Amino acid sequence: MKKNILCLILSGLTLCCFAAGKSLLFEANFDNLSLNANHFSAGDGKCLSFANPDLQLRMYPGLNNKGNSVVLDGTEFCEYAAPGNFDASQGTIAIWVAPINWKPSEKTYQLFFDTCFKKTRFIVYKNNFSNCFYFLIQYREAKGTKKSFAVSSFIPDVEWPAGKWHKFDATWDSSCMKLYVDGIQVKDHAWHKATFVFPETMNFPQPEAGDTFCIGAHKKLWNSSHVKPSGKTAFDGLRIYNRPLSADEIRENYNQSVPSTFGSNREPNLLTVPLIDTMPNLDGNIEPAEWSDATVVPVNEIMENSNIKQALADVKAYLKYNGKTLYLAMHSDYKPRKPAILEDDGRVWRDDCFELHLRQKDKFHYHFIFNAIGKIYDAKDNVVGWNAGARVVARQGDFGWCFEAALPLEQMPEIKPGETIEGGLFHAVVATSTCYQGWYDRGKPMFADNLAKIRFGTDDTAFNLEYPGDMK
Repeated sequence: MKKNILCLILSGLTLCCFAAGKSLLFEANFDNLSLNANHFSAGDGKCLSFANPDLQLRMYPGLNNKGNSVVLDGTEFCEYAAPGNFDASQGTIAIWVAPINWKPSEKTYQLFFDTCFKKTRFIVYKNNFSNCFYFLIQYREAKGTKKSFAVSSFIPDVEWPAGKWHKFDATWDSSCMKLYVDGIQVKDHAWHKATFVFPETMNFPQPEAGDTFCIGAHKKLWNSSHVKPSGKTAFDGLRIYNRPLSADEIRENYNQSVPSTFGSNREPNLLTVPLIDTMPNLDGNIEPAEWSDATVVPVNEIMENSNIKQALADVKAYLKYNGKTLYLAMHSDYKPRKPAILEDDGRVWRDDCFELHLRQKDKFHYHFIFNAIGKIYDAKDNVVGWNAGARVVARQGDFGWCFEAALPLEQMPEIKPGETIEGGLFHAVVATSTCYQGWYDRGKPMFADNLAKIRFGTDDTAFNLEYPGDMK
């Protein structure tokens, strides 16, 4: 009996997203190439600090190299009106941040979120202490001597190289405050607890007319003695909620993207090719009835060696085998340029194309490249004269392009049920500048050095991976 594991379609996630959506007050994701907010429930979504909020001349790839983000240096900030967009009594501040030219160990401040309120202040920032990141609330009218309250996290330089995204979620209510990094609440440290419990019930006053909040370092609050003017930071996905999201909601929101894994090394992706007893009709049409028993994976991760740092296509690869033949299909919604390579074993990589690598180190390396008219380059251990005996049918049109292929395993005798080998799936657009997408990226310059793991199954278990990310 076939088992199909869907990695994202969870009813719990749907409920979390619905609940969070109802409490969302403000959102700015910059994908419309504007600094103005995408969503604001009762306030004003206009950016107040830029005379021209257009981002056309300052585009920077957004989270997962999709959409757009905004990059601000230490002298810039993006400011919004607070009334109606921020509930001071309780809430959640969520934001994605990536350093461009600074390290966590530098002894300077980096401001991610700040408020310019008359009575309170809410800040998410990097302190001038090395590698320390804080969520801080200041309230001058708090009873007692303590007027500032904070939780913090330690992030080493190795966890946060230039261009890597991390997500901060800061939550609070009248009783306590918490900080989450990459969907996980920060841990207890000797100098603070993961949850800061206020010494008394807090009644934080609501923002008044003229009060604002911002991303970046507000000029009224910070100057060059505090922040590095040349220090650049990318911001994406700012969201403000009118309640503290639960730990489960924060984790689920993070899992929808997962561009990094905080506190651990990324493991190579793993897919299992199901062993089936049916075969598709190779006509270039990826019919659901013929491929519903296949493993399906996205090929949408932008490769480090790509010149274009934003995915141009939504690509899916389909794999299954029957012990004698490996069946592979690919669908891309990118309309390719007219192929120039019209014969097999030509320089197919000069066309918009798709690549498959199958390798076991020091034993074999099978390499296949397909273009949009079904021409194929195949090689074993870099010997082009090897012939896989493959059958390929491709189609192209306004929808993009796709192909179906049958690769006889008698030409690849090392591949057997139960074997786990290295493998890679890659989509290349080369018409203008290069845009390379993969199923997995190690950050190496050559596709053959960016391989993950492919297991040839012993039953019909198939995986349908709905979003890019690590499969542990």
